[in-house]
Amino acid sequence: VGDPDTVDALVWMLEDAYEEVRLAAVHALSRSAKPGDAVAIKGLIAGLDDLDKHVRQAIIDLLKRLAGENDARVLEALHAKLARKDPQRRRAAVQALWQLVPQGDQDAVERTCVCLEDRDMHVRAAAVE
Repeated sequence: VGDPDTVDALVWMLEDAYEEVRLAAVHALSRSAKPGDAVAIKGLIAGLDDLDKHVRQAIIDLLKRLAGENDARVLEALHAKLARKDPQRRRAAVQALWQLVPQGDQDAVERTCVCLEDRDMHVRAAAVE
């Protein structure tokens, strides 16, 4: 547990073309990375906008454990992802935001309210959920 070479290899696998490989990498990271592991957290943050909902949910669940709630690195990345051009990735960021911030977080509420006016109906729907 916590072997840097193993964590590096698994983070690299988070970018694989196949969702099965990415999902397996997340599960392996859950056994290999220690809470607070900066390399694992950075790799998981990059995967927060994965288009596969199962991979994305596994990443969110692991980030909760490794980074904890209200981690500044995670929140900063999510805020940046809310401004992405790809509406699927914006929607993924909205969905992840509410799972990774404390309930009632004022900044998250304000950012989600902005998403209610998004030009994409799926992003707006995610903001309502």
